[in-house]
Amino acid sequence: MNGSTWSTRREAIAVITLRKHLKRTATIASIVGTIFFSMNQLGIVLSGRATALVWLKVALTYLTPLCVSNIGILSATRRVPIVPEVKAPAKRRALAVTGIAAALLVILAVAASAASRTAGVFRFADGSQVPGAQATLATLDSGARMTLRTSELPAGHSVTVWWVVFNEPENCIDVHAGFRCGPGDLPPFGGDDSAVTSILYAAGHVVGGSGKATFSGHLSTGDTEGALFGPGLINPTTAEIHLVVRDHGPKEDPSQEIHSFGACNPTCTDIQFSPLPQ
Repeated sequence: MNGSTWSTRREAIAVITLRKHLKRTATIASIVGTIFFSMNQLGIVLSGRATALVWLKVALTYLTPLCVSNIGILSATRRVPIVPEVKAPAKRRALAVTGIAAALLVILAVAASAASRTAGVFRFADGSQVPGAQATLATLDSGARMTLRTSELPAGHSVTVWWVVFNEPENCIDVHAGFRCGPGDLPPFGGDDSAVTSILYAAGHVVGGSGKATFSGHLSTGDTEGALFGPGLINPTTAEIHLVVRDHGPKEDPSQEIHSFGACNPTCTDIQFSPLPQ
């Protein structure tokens, strides 16, 4: 053993704890971790709403690049027999590239999931939860993406899902169903809009005979297309977002437009919702 390569577990530990390697991996972890922390958790921490789960994500944000950079070093410094047709330096370079690629994939996966959350889906009628129904929301600075899977929908009806955005939830005053923002914070229901709210179309289609459906949609930061009012989503990583499921009635006319909040046959009813606070 020469101190810079390894073939056994003990030698591997010695390699990654070398001063020059520790300095390199710590620097990578600090830079990459801080970038993704700023993107995904900084707003939550500064707002004083960091939970134990958020702090765990913060730790993983720094720990992940530290681990994968060590993997890269170990891949590049492992001692392997010299094969005539493949020189050791070339093989080490290949292993190093593989390690770097793996590191990037892991880091991107962590970044993609750091601001993801799930919640149940509830009935508007009595606030009870729809069994097996779930909504997922992922947010980055560029916007938000949602998927909502639910059941108990009226078969043959046009059903839509709407983004209800509270960009500054710390200003909400209508605590609703245990969540800090509610209808009373929206201007149409008498709110003063101090929470900087907006309602926008997310997705919609005709429900099949099973009454089950999956909706998905993406909302870019600042996009107001399909908005009933408001500036759209302007604070993706700190906004409180609720998803509202709206029944537009039977779709008797194939050309019936369901992108409109008021395209009702004969009436519209909000039937389900999923609150997804940060």
